[in-house]
Amino acid sequence: MVTNTGFQLRDTLLRESGLQFDDFKHALHECTQKALTTYWNSKRFPEQSPNRIRQLVSDGMSGGQIGRARVITQLKKINFGSNVIESDLNTISTEILNFLSPFASKLNYARLRTRCVLAHLDNLSDNFGLINLQGLTDTERVTFINYSKVLLNAKVTNLSQLQEWSENVHKLLLSVSNTFDTQNGEKDSGISSRAKKGFISSKNIPTYKKHWISFIGEIYNKEYGISQDNSETLEKLISDLENICKKESRAMIEYIESLISDRFQNTANDDLEEESGKYLNLEIPLDHRTLKVTFNKSGIDKSLIDSLIKSLSIQMGMKRSGIGTYSIGAKIKNGQSFIEVNLNDPKNSDIAQVKKVLELL
Repeated sequence: MVTNTGFQLRDTLLRESGLQFDDFKHALHECTQKALTTYWNSKRFPEQSPNRIRQLVSDGMSGGQIGRARVITQLKKINFGSNVIESDLNTISTEILNFLSPFASKLNYARLRTRCVLAHLDNLSDNFGLINLQGLTDTERVTFINYSKVLLNAKVTNLSQLQEWSENVHKLLLSVSNTFDTQNGEKDSGISSRAKKGFISSKNIPTYKKHWISFIGEIYNKEYGISQDNSETLEKLISDLENICKKESRAMIEYIESLISDRFQNTANDDLEEESGKYLNLEIPLDHRTLKVTFNKSGIDKSLIDSLIKSLSIQMGMKRSGIGTYSIGAKIKNGQSFIEVNLNDPKNSDIAQVKKVLELL
């Protein structure tokens, strides 16, 4: 079995962590660019430059009100012609933010996992203790620096030693963080954020350890036979993104529409219970079945109908015929506006009927 020193382990982990994150960012860039371009073309909006698409993705990935405002600012710069009026920009921006949201979550996860690994490796850097640890006593600083050198000079030849080394690196991070935790309670400690590099709050330590141990298992699984846990690796995220990017145009459009629909429905689910007093519930006969509709007492927001109908159409397309009865349903919420529909044993012709009903309400 190969022998690795602490220096070699550090350098390998540092290199692999950086390469993985770079590969992830590249895959994310390719996937989100294709997703937004596909969405844009499906709407038959005016063709845009790669830079404009890239900026819309960047702004949309910001999320929240800031992201929405940035996307709307970009949309206002585009000449849509008579097909899109200014009031439509809110709907377009909402849809863009909704289907980019899962990608933003993947990016946040990748950043967290990488940060957890690098936090441990920072304590093994050649300049450890020169910039940080300045708020500690000389005795404490020397103790931490010497322990870091011991870990770097350690020799690992088997699984047991690798696990012990991994645990000891984490103990160093824990010890440094606990020292600053103690000083946080002291007034006028004078410790700058730069000097506190390497400090992790106690509530986040378990997360940092989980990703550190998981990453060790991911990189040295074959060499030392160390087991891998169930944490989602960046390699898996990259593979998922590549599979999404391989989707043909029609499949990509359906995927995007499902993300938009899911986000609308999730938002509606969160708020429906506490706002139930604001809605009307109707049961409308449709052949031998009943169409159930819930909407604002003030009336239906017609701007939400198309997105709701898309969700129902997607569900119809995904259902296999001849299996028996089933139901379709969708919820959509934007601000205070809300619509929910449910229908048992649906037929393809029902989609147009449902849309007509909603437009008349």
